Amino acid sequence: MMRMSKERIRFIATAILEKLKDDHLFEVTGSKDRLIDSLEKAIDNELSLEDRLNAEVRGMLKQYEAEFDSGRADYQKMFLMVKSKLVKERGIVL
Repeated sequence: MMRMSKERIRFIATAILEKLKDDHLFEVTGSKDRLIDSLEKAIDNELSLEDRLNAEVRGMLKQYEAEFDSGRADYQKMFLMVKSKLVKERGIVL
């Protein structure tokens, strides 16, 4: 996954808020900066979802290292299969 800079994420969060306000779909009654900070965190969390999922799959596959090392199992195929299963089970959109 391509990582985005904090500045880019802040720009996107601000643009989303401004678009919602311009379309009269959202009204800010509190601190605009606090709302943008919350949007930034939500965007960053969503962008890191696949990284966390990949780390989880790698952890799950550690128990099969001997099979991968001996050639009895294909790591890449198993990784994709487990990842696809988790994505489907959890309803994740990547």
